[in-house]
Order: sequence, then C-alpha cells, then structure tokens
Amino acid sequence: MKKKLLAVVLAGTLALTMAGCGGGSDKGAGDKAAETKSAETKTAESETEASQGAEAAGTEEKKDTTSAEGKQDLVIMITNPGDVNNAVEQKLIDKLGDKYNIITKTWDSASVEQTVKTASAANEQIDLVQYWPNQMNSFTEVGLATDLTPYMDDEWRSSFNEGTLEIGTYDDKLYNVAYKTVYPAMIVDLEVTRAAGIEDSEIKDQMTWEEFCDLCRRIEEKSDASGAGIPDTYACWLTRNAVMQVWDTNEELDKWNAGEVSFKDDHIKNAFEMVKSVFDEGLFYPGEGALAVTQDQLYGAISSHKVGFIFEPTTSVKTTIDNSGLKDYKICDYPAMGKNPTNPVLGGCDGYFIPPVLRM
Repeated sequence: MKKKLLAVVLAGTLALTMAGCGGGSDKGAGDKAAETKSAETKTAESETEASQGAEAAGTEEKKDTTSAEGKQDLVIMITNPGDVNNAVEQKLIDKLGDKYNIITKTWDSASVEQTVKTASAANEQIDLVQYWPNQMNSFTEVGLATDLTPYMDDEWRSSFNEGTLEIGTYDDKLYNVAYKTVYPAMIVDLEVTRAAGIEDSEIKDQMTWEEFCDLCRRIEEKSDASGAGIPDTYACWLTRNAVMQVWDTNEELDKWNAGEVSFKDDHIKNAFEMVKSVFDEGLFYPGEGALAVTQDQLYGAISSHKVGFIFEPTTSVKTTIDNSGLKDYKICDYPAMGKNPTNPVLGGCDGYFIPPVLRM
C-alpha cells in the first residue's frame, strides 16, 4: 500500500506543479483550472483510499516510517534553493502536512544520483525525487525506480500532452513522470548592451552564433563588461549544442547520433573550434577561468552589470533574474550554431520518480 500512497503523492505534486507553473498545454486558463481542480479532487479521493488501505495493512507497513506524532513519514527531494519547486514543496506541505510528516531534502543536480543510491544502500527512506526522465537508466538498470505503470490510469494519462510520458518510459514501464521542459536560453542585460552602443533592435530573438560573437566583441571593446557568461554547471552545453547544430541536414544529424560519423569529421572539428575560439578570445566572463565560474560568482557579476549575455537553462531564468536584481533585460533563444533549418537545440524535461519502498 505504501507504493500506492506514494503514487498519490506524486499525482498531487504534479497537480500543484501545473498550478504553480501554468502547465504546458495550449489550453485556456479556464480549462487549466478545471483540469487542476479535477486532479486535486482525484488526489484527495485516492489519498483517503490509500490511507485506509495502509491502516488495514497493519503496523508492519509503517515500520520505521512514522514520526513521533504518529504521522506517516514522507521524504521528498524535489527542490534546490531559489527553484520554482520551493512553492510546490510548500503547497504540498500545506495540503498534506496534517496527515503526513513531510521531510524535505535539498536537491542538487551534481549529487542527486549519488544521494539516492547511498540512501538505498543504507536502507534510508526517500519517497519522491526530481530527476530527468530521459536519464533514468542509471536507476532503472539497478532497480532503484518504481514502475508507475499500474497507477497511470486512463484519466490521469489523458491529462498529459502526447508523447510526454514516453520520455520516462523504459522497456514499456513508466518510471518517471515529466512535468516541465528544459532547454538553454540567454538573458540579455540591456544596460550593458546599451552602454556598448548596441541598439535594442540589433538583439534578435534568435541570433546566429556569428552575430552573437560580434555583439560580444563590441561589448568587450566599448565597455568594461564581458560579452557573455555561463555557470560551470552548464558550460558543457556549448559543445553539446555545437555538435548537434553544425550539420546541414537532419539526415546528417541522425547519422551522427547513430554513431556513424567519426569525431574527426570536419563538422565536429568545426564545432569544437567554434566553442574553443570564444574562450581563447576571452569573450566569456571573466576571461581566464571562464569555464570554472560558479553560479554565485556569475550572480555577482550580473548584479554589477559585468556581463552582457547570460546563458541559463529556461528553468533557471527567473531565479537568475531575481537573485541578480536585473531590471532591464531581454530573453533570447540560444544562438543558432549551424545552418540546418530545423535548428535542433539541446533540451529535456524535469520529472519526478519514486525510489523503491524501504525494505522492511
């Protein structure tokens, strides 16, 4: 019954996430509100059923998972400081805290996998985890993710956009439920670009890589700011996007993805050179050591208007703006690094999964 209870919590978290983030469909606000209300109603009904089932199962099901107040412990790891999930986490506590002792753990992209695996090895409880649906192999291959297929009935399934659930499905089993898309974007500090004599109209919603580099050079030449900045966590995105975008056609890209093209291919050499050259030229903050800039260091530079273009994943854009105090800015797409009309861009989803129930 614990698995069913956790599936109920997952459904409730998704409902709160959609309410907090505005959802991901093209439906109107009224439709979204009705959809969220329906999900919350269904969650409340299932929650009662799961609770009653757990009580009927006896005390063995609750062993080592109850608080001093007699509440069922639920350990969640879904948010890091400043993340939009903070609001979702608090809503979950407000909604279910009277019945369950909700324990929160800080989520960190660099250590979440190790944290879950270490907890499992020590038979420590973690019930709900945020992770990327398309990267679940490291958990599914060692039995550290719960199959959610039995709990995904037709009503719940119909609330997702087509193809969403397939991202977290492995060998026909659903292990991770996606709730928001993630892809690279750029924040433009218009105070910096204007000081460098760059007109707002020159900053397109999407530029070519050459146009982006040219604007960075102008910032470097005409101000004391750096052209661009990127936190060390996401620096690898530059190369990963480059090797996706340098192909002229989708057919060429497909061959590369299938492992049929050598790393010695001229396209790949050019991709690496495109990224290497901007660091050789010193276009990224602070010049030397630009690949090792921490997120906090970048916040400080942005606050001081020392960076023109800031690379961040879409899910971090608001946090970066809030933490740096930017007031006059523009959000742009990631620069196009090739000529393929499709212009593929690196991306994925955030999602939730449930580790296995504690061994009793």
